[in-house]
This record gives sequence, structure tokens and C-alpha cells, in this order.
Amino acid sequence: MWKRLRNLISTAVYEKPARPFPYGRSAGPAGLNSVVSSAGNSDGEEISSGYYSLILGVHSLADAELNSLESEAGARLGKLIKSKESRERMVPRLPAIIPKLMSSLRDDNVSGADLARQLGKDASLVGEVIRMANSPYYRTVNKIQSLEQAVLILGRRGIRHLLARAAFKPILDTRQGHFTKLASGWVWRQSEYCAFSAQCLAKNQSIDSFEAYLAGLVRGIGSVIALKTMDQIENIDDAPRSYRFHRLFSKLSLQLSGLIASEWEFPANVVRAVEDQATISDSEKRPALASVVHAATLMSQLQVLIEERRVDDDPARLVCRTEGRLTEHCQKCFGELQRYALSQV
Repeated sequence: MWKRLRNLISTAVYEKPARPFPYGRSAGPAGLNSVVSSAGNSDGEEISSGYYSLILGVHSLADAELNSLESEAGARLGKLIKSKESRERMVPRLPAIIPKLMSSLRDDNVSGADLARQLGKDASLVGEVIRMANSPYYRTVNKIQSLEQAVLILGRRGIRHLLARAAFKPILDTRQGHFTKLASGWVWRQSEYCAFSAQCLAKNQSIDSFEAYLAGLVRGIGSVIALKTMDQIENIDDAPRSYRFHRLFSKLSLQLSGLIASEWEFPANVVRAVEDQATISDSEKRPALASVVHAATLMSQLQVLIEERRVDDDPARLVCRTEGRLTEHCQKCFGELQRYALSQV
């Protein structure tokens, strides 16, 4: 199953694309259908290029050398990767309550009431638990008002996901400078969608679904750190519009994501799956979890492009072409992703 899927949706980030990507906000929805009909592995690159054009604020990527902004950004990101101290200044530590709750969730002897008492020590988490329990996704008949009820509705899996969101959202949804103000909302949305899709895809594999969820979520954290780094570059009027920088930005931000996941002491499988996104370009060599995260990345990026009207085709038909001849399970996961996205509006 995954051999064929990996062959058809593996991204071509490490190869020179054949033509500029046609998306552009000023030009209206450009029609991904105009470029996805050709055979081969370019479709993943078209999705990736469209997504990075969106978050970097350019109409389309150009086949050009790195300009002064891109060169400076690449140099700073390279230094950040080599300096743990610099990363710690840009990435806050996890709130102490989150690791404690994660540990409790792994203990079958900890009851729902125990979890509610621990959650009750953090007012922001209490509000988020109740909000999530009342979301359309859970379809409760009556409004949930108590923390104990909300914990019962969400269950252990829902609480795990909520804690992961609570850990990442302050970083992924930050708006500080030009690039983070422009892109962080999209990056947070794509990261949520990637986590959801990875969990769905993992259900049909011998993969821990929560590890898949975490890997999908943490994958995007390096992008925000990279955008923050670009915000610090002054007196440069160039725009980040080259394919070369797209590939460099993608690779370095994934390396940052892997380092942060490791420093936060995430499970080794999660760290490895994120690192593999940056280091393994051959789809045949990707381990199962890395393949799931790769597929989830393309599905989530495509969903963001659909929502931003960068795609002018029927999504159900488009994703089948763009993702290759999808298995029934992957088509089902994309449908679930779209329903999840609607529930978050």
C-alpha cells in the first residue's frame, strides 16, 4: 500500500521544478488542475510550492539565485541550528503542568477525576477543555459546563491532543514581525491539520496514532522559528521568492523542528520521523511513520490552499489526482480532514 502511495506523493523538494507555480492572490485562484494532470512526482512539489508561496507572501516562486534576504536568512538559520543556546532564547520551555499530565495519561491507574483535578490547576487549560468538549466535532446533545463532564467527553486521547495543542499553539500562532504576522495563522492551521491527518493515516498502519499526531504537529514548529528569524533581518527590501530558498527554508525549518522535538524530550519515534522529513528524499527509504507524516503534510497544505481559494477545482477530485491514485483509506482521511476543518470554523 505505502510503496505505491510514497512513490506517487513523494515531494520533489530536492529537485529543480519544471515550471513556476501558478498560484497568486492578486491573480485569483490559479487552478492547480492545470498542473497536476502530468505523470510523475511533481504534484507534491506543486502543493509544497503553493503553500510556501502563501506563507512567505509572494505570488509565485521564481527560478533564481538566492537574493540578499534569502542568503542572510539561510546563514542565520544555519547558525541557529548549531546553537542550542540561541534556540532556547526563541523557543520557550514547556509549561511544567503539561509533562506531568502527559505522564498521568500514560498511567491507567489515574482516573478521570484525578485528571480533572490536575487540569483544574491551570485556568487556561480548563477553558480549553470545556471549549473543545463543546465543539461540533464531539456533537454533544447538551452544553458541557463542568470540567469533569468535559474530561469524560474528551477521553484520554482527546486530553492528549489538547495538551499537545496547548504546548504548541503559543509558538505556532505567534504574531511578532512582518513574516510571523503574515504566516503564523496559516502555519498553525496547517500544523493542526497535519496532526489530524497523520493520526487518521496511522490507524491503518502498525503505528502509534498519538505519536503520529505529535509528529504532525511538531513538524511545523521550525517554520515559525525560521519566520521569527527572518523578522529580525533589517534594511533588506528583497522578497523570499526563489525556488532555491523554498527548498532551503523547508530543509532548515525541518531540522529545527527535529532539534526542538528532541530537546523537549519527545518520543524517539516522533523525533526520528520529523528528522526524516529533512534527510530522506527517497520515498522508498522512508520509514512508515515518516511516510505518514509526509502524506499528512501534503494533505494539510492542500487543505489550507483550498480554504484560501488557491485551488479552483473540486477538492475531492483534486486531492485524488494530486495525491496520486490514493488508497481508499487516504481518501477517507482527506474527507475526515475536511469535516474536521469545517468543525473548527
